[in-house]
Amino acid sequence: MKSYNSSIVTKQGLKQLIENILAHKYRLLAPKKSGEQLSFETILRAEEVVLNQLLRTMTTLSPKEVFFPRTEPVLRYTGQEMHDVEPPTPETVLFGIRPCDARGLELLDKVFTWDYNDKFYLKRREATTIVTFACSDQASVDEHCFCLGVGGDPTASSGSDLLLSTNGDDAFLLEVITEKGERLLNSCKEGVELQASDKRAADQLEAIKDRFVRKQDLTEVRHKMPEYFDSDHLVQETYRCLGCGICAMSCPTCHCFDIVDEPKAGTLGEGTRVKNWDACSFALFTKHAGGHNPRELQCQRCRQRYFHKLAYYPQKFSEESLCVGCGRCSRSCPVGLDIYQAVTHVLGKGRV
Repeated sequence: MKSYNSSIVTKQGLKQLIENILAHKYRLLAPKKSGEQLSFETILRAEEVVLNQLLRTMTTLSPKEVFFPRTEPVLRYTGQEMHDVEPPTPETVLFGIRPCDARGLELLDKVFTWDYNDKFYLKRREATTIVTFACSDQASVDEHCFCLGVGGDPTASSGSDLLLSTNGDDAFLLEVITEKGERLLNSCKEGVELQASDKRAADQLEAIKDRFVRKQDLTEVRHKMPEYFDSDHLVQETYRCLGCGICAMSCPTCHCFDIVDEPKAGTLGEGTRVKNWDACSFALFTKHAGGHNPRELQCQRCRQRYFHKLAYYPQKFSEESLCVGCGRCSRSCPVGLDIYQAVTHVLGKGRV
């Protein structure tokens, strides 16, 4: 992807840029501290953006909810009449996501533009400018990260409009990646001192690679997964699954949903059709009206998630895995399930 230009901006200059974004009435979403965790929330004051912490701590949940809400109305009905619902799409700046999350959005783009263009998702995407923080700080990579193993890169610009990376203790490298990013910067750079630079975040890649514990290449696993479909090893790896769904809820690319009609209380024939997040790990996900469930065992449902990520999506859409290696699922799992461990073990690579 082309990078238009690069500049050095101080930490104070970056705070000024954030203030300018707010002054221009953009809706600003960024990681905000909530107890010991970070979550993407609406920012009203520049000081709410915890720069030091977001460089070192990944948000517990991914930013996919900005574009694909947990629950949203898709139409309203009154008797025999259907009424379209238009999603709210304020001009938004999504600030401080990781390269794996930005890549995840590109993978979701393929899903939501496949056989049907999801207007709710696409309108939010169009209205949002993505400002990504490269994982260039030594503390930004932990033992769960494995983006390198699934074709990712902790300094990648793919999916970003602007890319920030550390440049010393008190400065950042700011790269303009797209025209959308250039428009945002040009409209909000008043009072922000930008020093031209020929550096790139990718220049720091080799140093960051040393931080990764998990480096096994999983990009070819899609060709080998089918022969392990009934593997006893895979059953052993997944029998502990509780079916809680935290892996899907925190994942930047899980996108299963259910659609239900919710009648309005006290009325006849009036209500709302609603789209809600769902997950293939839930017991009712594949249960038929007649009672049959083709994935009756929890380990079968867990297996489906692994195969969808690493085999089915690459076969259908591209050579890329649907897993971006962010590690959120293994960080969050209450019983310690780990897609990386499961796959490397089943394929005879040993544990890491």
